[in-house]
Formats: sequence, C-alpha cells, structure tokens
Amino acid sequence: PPGYALISAYGGKYNNISRMIDTPKTGTWVQVPLIENMYNINIIDSKENSITLEQDGVYEINYFINVTPNKTVTLTVMIRDNTVMMPETVLTKQVSANENVSLNGNTIVELSAGHTLDMQLSVTEDNVSINFGPGITASLNVKKLDEAE
Repeated sequence: PPGYALISAYGGKYNNISRMIDTPKTGTWVQVPLIENMYNINIIDSKENSITLEQDGVYEINYFINVTPNKTVTLTVMIRDNTVMMPETVLTKQVSANENVSLNGNTIVELSAGHTLDMQLSVTEDNVSINFGPGITASLNVKKLDEAE
C-alpha cells in the first residue's frame, strides 16, 4: 500500500550523571554507564547499562562517548553483542591527560532477538580515572531497518 513503513524497533540508553570510573589495569574493559532510558519500541531497557532486542533484524547502531581521562592514554571504545566484541564498532584515540575527548560511531549489522548490547572502554595505562560529566556523556541507540534474511 502507498505510504511509508514504520520502524518496528528502536530505542537506547544514555548517561547524564557526572561520575568517575577507574580502570585498574591496562587493557581491562570497563562497562560504560548508560543509566537513562530513551523512548523505545521492542527494545528491553530494564538492565542497567545495556539494551536487549526483542526482534530479529538488520539494525543501525549509533553510539558516542565524551570523557576526560586523568592520564595520557590511548582510549578504546566498543560495543559488545552478548558480551562478544563487535570488531566493526571499535574506536581508538590517543588522548592527553585531562583532555576532553569525544568518540562517535555507527554501524549496520544483523542481530537476533534476545541479543543484549552494551558499551565498553579500555585504556593503555594502569589506574586511570575517567571523568564522565557533566551533561550527556555516553549514548547507545539502535534502530531496526529491515527484517533479517
């Protein structure tokens, strides 16, 4: 029929609370805080820091982080799918001590119902404090584009 198709699944989470996160060792992955829920349809947001898909499909994933480390480091951010790193989402940047850095990424992938997505970060030095805040400092959202084949 004429008209437009509605998006059948979308939603996400974000962080808007100022906080410090400590990374104990080089290469240790730390879950990014994603506390607040976005408006959603067919996305489960009941678990803190993650979202779970209710439908199979091809999804667009958009994410960003805006933080300040207390040491000069290489900062790496990625999205995990059921605790497995998604290589197409890895972002890396060299950052000076007390420099504010923003990393933004997006990808389109096929995902299954029941899969849970979260965001992780890692740094290249021991005992680094990462400052989140003030304002919106991290976001992860998904939008279903099509049915899975």
